[in-house]
Amino acid sequence: MQTKIIKLNLITPLRSNISGMPSLLSGSSPIVPSDTIWSAICNENVQKIERYKDLAEKGDLIFSDALPFVKDALLIPKPQVKIPCDFDNYKALKKLKFVPLSSSVVANYDPQSPSSFCALVAESINLEKQIGTEILRTRASISRTGEEDTVPYTISAFEFNENSGLYILVNAKDENIFNEFLCDIKAQGIVGFGGRKSSGWGKFEVANFGDFDVPKGDKFLLLSTALPSENEMEVLSDEEFKIFNRNGFASVTNNNDKLVRRKNIFAIASGAIFKKKFKGCVAVVTPPNMPHSVYRFLTAFFVPFNGEIK
Repeated sequence: MQTKIIKLNLITPLRSNISGMPSLLSGSSPIVPSDTIWSAICNENVQKIERYKDLAEKGDLIFSDALPFVKDALLIPKPQVKIPCDFDNYKALKKLKFVPLSSSVVANYDPQSPSSFCALVAESINLEKQIGTEILRTRASISRTGEEDTVPYTISAFEFNENSGLYILVNAKDENIFNEFLCDIKAQGIVGFGGRKSSGWGKFEVANFGDFDVPKGDKFLLLSTALPSENEMEVLSDEEFKIFNRNGFASVTNNNDKLVRRKNIFAIASGAIFKKKFKGCVAVVTPPNMPHSVYRFLTAFFVPFNGEIK
């Protein structure tokens, strides 16, 4: 299964909340979680939900979070490793969110090697500054009945710089499945990611796509938002990872203007390192009285990793 890469150029600011906390001021992450991508595509292609569910469960189509790039440098969430407290740039490293994805970086991500690691930290800080900036926009909440006053509110988003954007790594069983997914991603660019359709957040164009050479390693770095199935939970033993709350709303099939809150579920954030792979699952998060099934796609996308994790 050949890994592909799709690069996206953002046209409008992105509103993406990966904190798990519902807040107007917590939507300025330069990441779109993979389950959000699944949900967005399924909302626009309701007739294909069961097909995509089948592809995901069989492993015929899996993909990463939409992660930032700067020019030719692909960035990944900072791998979750233990950092020595006496490390020279300890505070800077604690604040760091991304590092470059390349064979040399992934193979040498070792805090016990100060010289190479310091160079990596300096490069990562420089690249992170070039991704973009958090912005604040003032909007107005207008009463539909006209009986209440218009109330202004502030909302946050992320605006990408000219030479930055998002990329998605994709594993598809064959070219037909990849091309189908690519077509749906291109169509999604008109609507965008994040917020209601009318908000205009996260609109994009597909810049380019092609083959991607994955690095080598004997461990596995998770690059999607995922959750092991019940019979895979043993892979979590003795591993370090971050979990966050995945919530949100689903559209009712026969009334796109009506949104219903999905059932909450916790998932593992990208950036975790595992000794063994797991497949992940498609969780059922159908809210009460919903006329159709609602899913949360939490399948795992890994790249090999050869750094130290202890």
